[in-house]
Amino acid sequence: MFLIFIATFWSVFTTVPEFKDMSDQFYLGVENPISIRMNQCEAEEIQIKVSEGSLQKRSDSTYIYMGHQAIEELKIKLYYKKILCAVKVVSVTNIPAPAVALSNESGGMIRIVDLNSSVTLGFKYDANYPDQLKSDIVSFQVSIQNKSGMQLYFAPIKGNKMDDLAISKLKQAGVGSIINISNIVSQNQRSGLVRNGINHQVVVGQ
Repeated sequence: MFLIFIATFWSVFTTVPEFKDMSDQFYLGVENPISIRMNQCEAEEIQIKVSEGSLQKRSDSTYIYMGHQAIEELKIKLYYKKILCAVKVVSVTNIPAPAVALSNESGGMIRIVDLNSSVTLGFKYDANYPDQLKSDIVSFQVSIQNKSGMQLYFAPIKGNKMDDLAISKLKQAGVGSIINISNIVSQNQRSGLVRNGINHQVVVGQ
């Protein structure tokens, strides 16, 4: 009730700053931006406080939050002229490991008609996943089994695109054949080459 009263008071009597397009999910180990809509308010009268972690001011309307530990409910409080005018609650967690998938794959299956030289392997990220940690696939290994479990093909592949020979073997094996992907190597803006411990299996369907 107290916070509702404050918000009502400010909205009636003056223009105040507010949080702008903020995520409900923050991650440990990366910079999490906090954006403020200034609404023509005096920058020197704006203050942000957090219940845990640290803040760095980048500009009048942008702050960076760095978490020190996982926390279910982090309260971010926005003050104007030393009076509380907004509270944002977010969770702070470890960055989740991304999944991988082939283009045109759905639910662990790819249709045989969608097997062509444009099929690529890529990571699938949550909507709030930090852009600076999104990676490009540099290489991976692929093996192909027919529906009886016999291995028909095994090879390392450079880049993120299935090669023509792998596609040809899959079309020969037909519906029910299995693509096993492993030994994925990736790279992003912050890291060198990273070998991921992700194994992925895709079934060829109708």
